Amino acid sequence: MLSNGKKVVPPHIEGLLLGDECIDQVAVYGEGRNFLTALVVPHWENLLRLLAAEGNNVDHAEPDELARHPAVQTLLRKRIDAALGDVSNWERIRKFLVLPRAFSVVDEELTVSLKLRRDVIFSKHKTELEALYRE
Repeated sequence: MLSNGKKVVPPHIEGLLLGDECIDQVAVYGEGRNFLTALVVPHWENLLRLLAAEGNNVDHAEPDELARHPAVQTLLRKRIDAALGDVSNWERIRKFLVLPRAFSVVDEELTVSLKLRRDVIFSKHKTELEALYRE
């Protein structure tokens, strides 16, 4: 539930986002906040292919650099907005953070059945998530 009392179902929003070919994993965050944010793990192969088609050749970049690249941010912003085009305003992702590496069982971010362990994920990225609400 957001701070304004609006109820949000993160798995529903995540499911809509996962329908996009450029998004591999996503964790929606916003409990008790005034808007939603997300941690997004791109499907790098598809994303790089689309970027190359747009004339942005970033194949040489490392994942950490790619995650901060303006072209990656812009393309993902468009894709997130399109995927959530039919949801209510409060269910939209206002800000997001691109992660260079996928969530994993080894890092205890996923269960053995590959479900998100939200508490672990959000605690690992607490500083970055807090920064999204301050900016």
